[in-house]
Amino acid sequence: MSDKPISLTQPPDGYSDWLGELKAQIHEAQQRAAQAINLELILLYWKIGNAILIRQNKQGWGAKVVDRLAHDLRSSFPDMQGFSVRNLKYMRAFAQCWSDIQFVQQLLHKLPWGHNLKPRNSAITWCVWMKAATTVWKASILTTLVFMQGWTTASRRRF
Repeated sequence: MSDKPISLTQPPDGYSDWLGELKAQIHEAQQRAAQAINLELILLYWKIGNAILIRQNKQGWGAKVVDRLAHDLRSSFPDMQGFSVRNLKYMRAFAQCWSDIQFVQQLLHKLPWGHNLKPRNSAITWCVWMKAATTVWKASILTTLVFMQGWTTASRRRF
């Protein structure tokens, strides 16, 4: 038996290829798990936003109910982030902008939650989100295009 650390010993033939395959499988599983979590969170956020809309519209609840809800949810789930007043208002706006749950399930779940916030123009955000759902775009690009109104005629022609 050798006293060499394992990292200094020569691996057997084919080991590097096998390791590469295992790493790829692990990475793919991580991606699928992250996408599944992302879908569940976005659906949860949509449902919370929709529930706020329904209560405010049908029962005439005012904006203060969001403040109270944020306080109560953070108290009930102290280890979970995302229940600030601001986020609950984003959830409400998200559900109001995208009222079709089927659309949310089919397309928007492919994007992280941050991409779904603060839409300014539904036609513009629809174009950007459609493109983003089929292309790997960084959040900074979407922020520039949608939130800073950088979606110009020239940039639309490139797609």
